[in-house]
Amino acid sequence: MTRLIALLCLLPLLPYVFGLDPLKSYFTGGRYLGFFTNQARITSAGATYNSIAETNFNAATESNACKWETIEPSQNQFNWAACDYTANWITSRGGKFRGHTLVWHSQLAGWVNNLRGAAVDNAMKNHITTIMKHYAGKAYHWDVVNEALNDGSGTLRSSVFSQQIGSDFITKAFTYAREADPQAKLYYNDYNLESPGAKQDAAYKLVSDLKAKGLIDGIGFQGHLDVGKMPANLKGTVQRFANLGIEVAFTEVDIGTRSKDFAQQAKDYATLTTACVTVPGCVGITVGGVHDEESSAWRVGEYTLLFDTNYQPKPAATAVASAAAGGTGDSTPPPAPTTAPTTTAVPTTTAGGSEPSNPPSGGTIPQWGQCGGIGWTGATVCVAPYKCTAQNPYYSQCL
Repeated sequence: MTRLIALLCLLPLLPYVFGLDPLKSYFTGGRYLGFFTNQARITSAGATYNSIAETNFNAATESNACKWETIEPSQNQFNWAACDYTANWITSRGGKFRGHTLVWHSQLAGWVNNLRGAAVDNAMKNHITTIMKHYAGKAYHWDVVNEALNDGSGTLRSSVFSQQIGSDFITKAFTYAREADPQAKLYYNDYNLESPGAKQDAAYKLVSDLKAKGLIDGIGFQGHLDVGKMPANLKGTVQRFANLGIEVAFTEVDIGTRSKDFAQQAKDYATLTTACVTVPGCVGITVGGVHDEESSAWRVGEYTLLFDTNYQPKPAATAVASAAAGGTGDSTPPPAPTTAPTTTAVPTTTAGGSEPSNPPSGGTIPQWGQCGGIGWTGATVCVAPYKCTAQNPYYSQCL
């Protein structure tokens, strides 16, 4: 019994004995570090899970209970309990609740697919309005429309919404959302937007049009990525969308490895974190859960998150902390441009990593910030008295 009591007393200190401050403490300037969770996991995973979650994250997204098939399984019959639980759990601890998701072709209640014509529009409006009013003042952010663009081509995905309402169903959804809760941040959320191409361009045009109508506040990059295959110029992509005067967030991040290449995984998490925290307008990162087991249901055989199944922080956790510590002090988006944004060239690195072909004249990177490594395209000179120090071929930081 004495040993049990001693262990319970240590549980709140677990995040510290591993040598890290709470991960959320490294995200400053209004930024957050969030995670996916749900009522069943919070209530059954145990004290260690809850201690790690509460200490390290200051935003939460409910895994499934806020999606249409669960929250409105029958028309106009809403099941609030499970979604409420996650919302109350995180907000009672001073964190942000991210609503996910209102309009999506998947995990859709079967009765919606049986509707036709104006009935679909009416059902969509009622669904959005009822849910957003229920969580008004509690939900910081809603993914209003999720995954409406086809992968690759960026064309509009065929769904009951596009077929029965028409191509303007996205504009209508955001209009209903804005009317229901003018204070909530409204996002479009999708995957494979991180890499340049037709889908990213289509999302850019979609968001630009919605922004011109005053209907959107942010874009969510889901961040389902593979170790060693990070998108080129990720920071440039974040900046491209932030230049529209909207928020940018990474919303469902998991970076998978089957071979347990945790060193490369750490480098990739650092790249993603740096891409966010060094761009004003990028407001936060949400990962797919606390530990690797939580993403195993759909990324079978992969290790994707910041903690292992024994709640030990992986190198990725340290990399996220280090990269976040080198971020800018403000997450406020820049003003929307009155003319088309221009592209600014960034320094290029040599194959060896840290020396740019056109090095800046003055140091700009604070202590702990990334300053080099294979594939690094950002600044490479630290503020005095810190020096750019290689940690491995893929990652150098100011020490």
